[in-house]
Amino acid sequence: MYGTIIRGGNYLDMVEISGISITSMLGNSPQIEISNVGDGFGLSRIHCSGASDRTDYVIKVQNCTGGNIDRVINGVIQINSCKGLSLNNSHFEIGWIDIFSSSVSINDCYFWNTQQRDYLIKQNNSSGGHNSNVVYKNCVFSTKAKESIKGISGIHIHIDGGIAT
Repeated sequence: MYGTIIRGGNYLDMVEISGISITSMLGNSPQIEISNVGDGFGLSRIHCSGASDRTDYVIKVQNCTGGNIDRVINGVIQINSCKGLSLNNSHFEIGWIDIFSSSVSINDCYFWNTQQRDYLIKQNNSSGGHNSNVVYKNCVFSTKAKESIKGISGIHIHIDGGIAT
């Protein structure tokens, strides 16, 4: 198993990780994998410059009860079974976000579909937990014109199963 940072085990408050640059990815495990954290959790200034051709997760956060992910550039993020999590001031020209059974606020983010994907954010409401509740505030979603001609559906947010809230 490869990974830059792995944090699991017992629940812990006030975990903060900042200033990570990922220039190449080894194996198929997330480079940053965080679980069982809460109040005061912070992940910031993550730059994923070597993830352009990868489809595995750069960041995986699960069982988090409150916290912020700020200033992420590119990469694939999975959020699973989290409550009160915010993703702020980030941009994704390369990558996307999968959200499973979580309550997430996505604020001031820019998503540009350069990989010809059929979605940039996927809310997975049918994973056996509670529905994903996601709030979007001041976000920009964009698809390049030449990609639209190639048959990109233009769907930026895909809600899978359950009830959209």
